[in-house]
Amino acid sequence: MRILLVQHDPRGGDPAVERERLARRLREVPPQPSELILFPELASTGFKRGMAETPALRLCLSDDRAFYAGLARERSAWVLAGILDASSGPGRWRNLAVLFDPRGVEIGTYEKIHPFSYSGEHEAFPGGERSEVWPVGPWRLQPA
Repeated sequence: MRILLVQHDPRGGDPAVERERLARRLREVPPQPSELILFPELASTGFKRGMAETPALRLCLSDDRAFYAGLARERSAWVLAGILDASSGPGRWRNLAVLFDPRGVEIGTYEKIHPFSYSGEHEAFPGGERSEVWPVGPWRLQPA
């Protein structure tokens, strides 16, 4: 299996712009068979203490799953991406890693168990409770 690690420094503010930056970077690398693409934590938003939740941000965040599922389909690759999830309601954000199979089907989510207290993540995210093991082709993957 070929593993592609995507290095990215989100500038914050506009998830749509960050997703385009990520897509542009990936276009520079030709797809390979049996590929796993790993995106960093909160790749389209980054994290800053006191991030304000706005309707525009919530709308942009809802597009993250579709973006990564599309990349998985486009490259016929496994994709593990770190996203900021706001589906639990206003003010209830979750720091997730989401796995998509090569068809773009969501296989599972992992909620970060130990938010980083020095940056204030523990104030923004409640923290998850468990980790799962997912089949990735002939391999097994366990985010932690």
